[in-house]
Amino acid sequence: MANLQLQWASRDPYVANVEGYVSPANYNSQYPANSLQKAGAVLTSGSDFPIDAIAPFQQIETAVDRLNDDPANLERWPGPLSPDQAITLDQSLMMHTIGSAYGLFQEDRTGSIDVGKDADLIVLDQNLYDVPIGDVSDTQVMLTMTRGKIVSETPDAATFDAVGAQVDAAQPQFPVQSAGTIGPIRTVTVTAGGDRTLKIGDVSLNDDVGSEGDFLMTSENCSNRSFAPGESCNVRLRFAPAKEAFTSTSAIVLGANISGNEHQVPLTAQSAPKPADPVCPTGKVGTPPNCTDPVKDPADLSGSSATKALTIKQGKSGKITVSVKNSGESDATDVNVCTTIAKPFATAANCVPVGMVAAGASKTVKMSIKLGKKAKGKRTATTKITSSVATRSLTTKVKAKKTNKTKK
Repeated sequence: MANLQLQWASRDPYVANVEGYVSPANYNSQYPANSLQKAGAVLTSGSDFPIDAIAPFQQIETAVDRLNDDPANLERWPGPLSPDQAITLDQSLMMHTIGSAYGLFQEDRTGSIDVGKDADLIVLDQNLYDVPIGDVSDTQVMLTMTRGKIVSETPDAATFDAVGAQVDAAQPQFPVQSAGTIGPIRTVTVTAGGDRTLKIGDVSLNDDVGSEGDFLMTSENCSNRSFAPGESCNVRLRFAPAKEAFTSTSAIVLGANISGNEHQVPLTAQSAPKPADPVCPTGKVGTPPNCTDPVKDPADLSGSSATKALTIKQGKSGKITVSVKNSGESDATDVNVCTTIAKPFATAANCVPVGMVAAGASKTVKMSIKLGKKAKGKRTATTKITSSVATRSLTTKVKAKKTNKTKK
């Protein structure tokens, strides 16, 4: 560890008057910050107060340009002191912040703006990287914070418009996913916004109650890294719901050097409802894949009917109207209708083939009966309807009517 007060590392009377009394090598090795840094020493700084004024920005500037700010000194001893011993602005800032904390054995608490450290920081009126190195010593402190508490603030601090580190990340969209399945990968791109370096620590998921395990973080390259403004990293996730018809919610939690020390990217996804039970096609019964034709009731001819009563003159013919009605769920095939009556009352009867009577349909046939010339009184005609699966018997009362003789 090398503790240096580099506000003295310039050509002034105290330093320049040594020239000529020591060797050139010794003269040019005064305040050898660069050599020490290259040798691996941790550079730390001190103010040298009360011997010298407290001027940290003068020290930061002189460590880089090795020039004296006094015009008279510059005129008498122009040029930098040992320019090969200059360090960069980055190195000078590290020396005067985390380096000084290291010298005090407090680098784990302060000296840098990191998650978990004391919020010891200042807000400046200019960006040290945007001004010539010779103007760094003109920097003014607008706000001072110690352990997160503002202890000093200038009137202009309220109008300070610099943007610190920010996290920009869009909320991913997940397709509706069936319970018990794993969805496609969705990539969340995390970009460093603002105008300061973004430092990300841990990256984790914070599931809401009931959504535990529904989001899977498959990979990420963001944790424990620093990102310049505009740089980015990725977090990859899948949606794997456990419940049906459920809205799962979670968040990607990024620990970072921002307000609140973390940034959350909300996650929302919907699982599919329970699928409907499979059904057989129209006209089929059972449960898929065992679908069959429905079992139909057999043909039913019980609703068939015939003429109840019929009067026929002796020796003449009449007709019995028969309605063959199928009330069943199956077709009646091989249907025949036959009418009989006792002889010699009737000298003729007949059979009529009907064929098929469809389920729920009916057919009408006329059955002829011829009475004998001497038929008297009443007789019962029997009409039988037969088919391949059903039979129906019907009766008709037939009355013989005497024929009047014509007188010659």
